[in-house]
Amino acid sequence: MEWHMKASCSWMLKKILQCREKVHNTTYWQEAVQNQKYSTARMYRELRGPQAEVNWKHLMYHNYARPRARFTLWMALLGRFATKDRIGRFGVSTNGKCCWCTQMETLDHILFECKTTYAIWKHILEWMRCNRKPECWSREKEWLSQEAKKKGWKGQILKIATAETVYEIWHNRNDIFFGHNTVDNIEDRIKNNIVIRCTMHRKLGGHVDISNLSIV
Repeated sequence: MEWHMKASCSWMLKKILQCREKVHNTTYWQEAVQNQKYSTARMYRELRGPQAEVNWKHLMYHNYARPRARFTLWMALLGRFATKDRIGRFGVSTNGKCCWCTQMETLDHILFECKTTYAIWKHILEWMRCNRKPECWSREKEWLSQEAKKKGWKGQILKIATAETVYEIWHNRNDIFFGHNTVDNIEDRIKNNIVIRCTMHRKLGGHVDISNLSIV
């Protein structure tokens, strides 16, 4: 708190040090100094203030998908995908059409109103023995949020499957949009990632068969 900020400090360090007074004035800082015990999480919550809980939080809790897939899922849950309709609102000119069909590209369309992505997600659900007809993302998110609250290995694998499917669809969309080489058999890539991630956790490894990419 008493350290003198030097002119040679990085921009990030300067910004952090400029927050010292705000941190010092919090109730938790006084408590931490008195108890000689500090929690970054506690300080973050106090600085952030009260926040309403989101109903999809269980989709992110203990989700063992790849970090990149979890991050992509988080962006989708927040509605922050740079879809063509969204970047168009920022003044960026695009044709507005989906990369797989002629419909307007929106988040709900990509997940999973588009026939291509609908077929991918339906294939993964059937592979997991989920008897469900996919809907648009806003409705699918509600269903997934309820399923994620359930205990047991099926719910855990479903969370992994959701993250890995959303990631592969969005990654493939970007490859098409930016003119990169695309891959076939997206469903097999998704199943492969799901099985591999399950084998990394003792409670889930016994419910998948890596030899033929199946759930047992």
